[in-house]
Amino acid sequence: MNIIQQSVELITKSYYNNLEKALTGDIDLGALVLSTEETVIEIGRNIVKEVLETLDKEIRESKARKKDWYIERIKEERTLNTLLGEISYQRTYYTHKETGEYSFLSDNQLGIRPHERMDKSLKARLVKNATTMSYQRSIDQLSRSGIRSKMIVLNAIIKTTVLVLLFIVAFRKYLEKPLQDLTNTIVKLRVEDLNERKM
Repeated sequence: MNIIQQSVELITKSYYNNLEKALTGDIDLGALVLSTEETVIEIGRNIVKEVLETLDKEIRESKARKKDWYIERIKEERTLNTLLGEISYQRTYYTHKETGEYSFLSDNQLGIRPHERMDKSLKARLVKNATTMSYQRSIDQLSRSGIRSKMIVLNAIIKTTVLVLLFIVAFRKYLEKPLQDLTNTIVKLRVEDLNERKM
């Protein structure tokens, strides 16, 4: 079944189910909104899974892939924790013809690293939440994601902190002096000299 037809069926089923409950007084506005949210999130998960698996199929059938990569295994299952919940999908494992390197090319295309269990948007939200609330509350607010361990939040914070520190070090080492020189040049620049000087 294609993703559009599947989405329309989910929306239609949810609509009529909620309408029937509303007509009989078995649902209030809050429950209606929550029910609709669940339908939209389910559609989102289905779309992401479909995109992941369609990308894998396109890569598997492409001439460029066939030129450099052998198929090692197909239909390798993977589950990722996301803001939409757990998403399980299948992808293909390849071996490079010359180097013998192994890779899930569709995962690489989307920036999904080996052994990664959650997507970057979920990590970012966990870290953001953890700056203003306890690790447990951060997890509770994202209960749909499938994350249960406070250690996962701590690991996400540590990795984010390391990246920020690396950025700061790189900025100071490679950009601070050139930016200061540019600032000094701009400060010394006189409007009268613009016609005579080359920028």
